[in-house]
Amino acid sequence: MTKPITILFAEDHKLLRQLLISELHKHEIHTIGEAEDGMQLLELLKTKKPDVILLDIEMPNMNGSKTFDMIKEIYPESKIIFLTTHNECTLRDYFYSKGASAYLTKDTDLEIIVETIRLVYKNEFIPIYEEFGNKSQFSKRESEIIPLICEGKSNKEIADKLNIGNKTVEAHKKSLFKKTKTQGAVGFVSYILKKGLNYLR
Repeated sequence: MTKPITILFAEDHKLLRQLLISELHKHEIHTIGEAEDGMQLLELLKTKKPDVILLDIEMPNMNGSKTFDMIKEIYPESKIIFLTTHNECTLRDYFYSKGASAYLTKDTDLEIIVETIRLVYKNEFIPIYEEFGNKSQFSKRESEIIPLICEGKSNKEIADKLNIGNKTVEAHKKSLFKKTKTQGAVGFVSYILKKGLNYLR
């Protein structure tokens, strides 16, 4: 039997915290401590050693940014995933540059949260924020299509959303798969996950 991944979860919204904890448990990701703010989380870390820490930014008493700095100072090897409502690229890249393991928004699909936790746990999540933050590898249109592929949209749904033809979508997807050396949507989404989730909305 595979050893469960253990996490500490700092989030001031109790209902959201409990719902996510329940769902993660079904995927062999077990919460060994809950905190409503950074001070509680730091107190928990004195006695608990989680595999991964889930950390919100907006919290009372001590926010996620200050908490992150303190954790990294005291426990520099900690693997910290931000889970927040803030979707700004500059903020995400800032925390990546300071050593965050991953940065997700709260509307991220559960499957992606689970996979990200697993990748971080195995040291396979690579937030290459400079390359992917400025989308240098992909064209403007490709960058618009990527999050729609990650959301599981069909070619027709992507075409309707962007007001382009089905064949245009197919051509862009073929280009994306070639650039990333992936085979189909599943492999492509896995590639995007490992590169920092920068295109997931």
